[in-house]
Amino acid sequence: MWRAAFEGLVTDDSQFLLGAIKAPTLIVWGRHDSYCRRIDQDALLASIAGSRLVAYEHAGHAMHWEEPQRFAHDLAAFASSVARLPSAAMA
Repeated sequence: MWRAAFEGLVTDDSQFLLGAIKAPTLIVWGRHDSYCRRIDQDALLASIAGSRLVAYEHAGHAMHWEEPQRFAHDLAAFASSVARLPSAAMA
């Protein structure tokens, strides 16, 4: 079952759907991530209008474990900025 699940993650190509995302989007990425490359993050940024990238210079794929205080701060700041948006901006 796990092999099939991971195969689906690797072979899925939903990139064409990214342009339909209208919600405020925070992308977090660790420079030492061995799963997701920077070029992939740049593709997300280019495809999702208004998205924002926060890069963690000293973290890998699990920045929420590696830098939990910074991650919590960045996430809270993003959520707070979204809460201040007019509701029409999130539709």
